[in-house]
Amino acid sequence: MIGSIMNSLIGDEITDNDMIGLCGNSGNSSKPHVHFQVSNQPSLIEGQSLKINFKNNRMPVKGEKICR
Repeated sequence: MIGSIMNSLIGDEITDNDMIGLCGNSGNSSKPHVHFQVSNQPSLIEGQSLKINFKNNRMPVKGEKICR
């Protein structure tokens, strides 16, 4: 997300078509893209990554491209 520009807060429930942030092309990249993480705690050190269930119960694996 661009410079930590986010539209969701800790504890928010995210539903279909909610905008959670902005996608952009900063740094050393050739195309706009977004990275995000879902964890059980706000601390990156103490928290554990949680699996994400996308629409139609799709569960992406590490490195998989998700296209709209």
